[in-house]
Amino acid sequence: MNISAIVMASGFSKRMGDNKLKLEVKGKRMFEYTVDLLDSLDFSEKILITNDEDIKNMLKES
Repeated sequence: MNISAIVMASGFSKRMGDNKLKLEVKGKRMFEYTVDLLDSLDFSEKILITNDEDIKNMLKES
């Protein structure tokens, strides 16, 4: 069965002030926990949508 995972990792974090997806918790950025979870599951396609260039670059490096 083909099942795709789509994660919305965008937003402006106006109330927070910083992009909370890039905040570190126990040595990992918040979005990395989601990416690691997706990698451990059997999705036929994994799509992460973001408007943050830093997150895009970090994903390209991994």
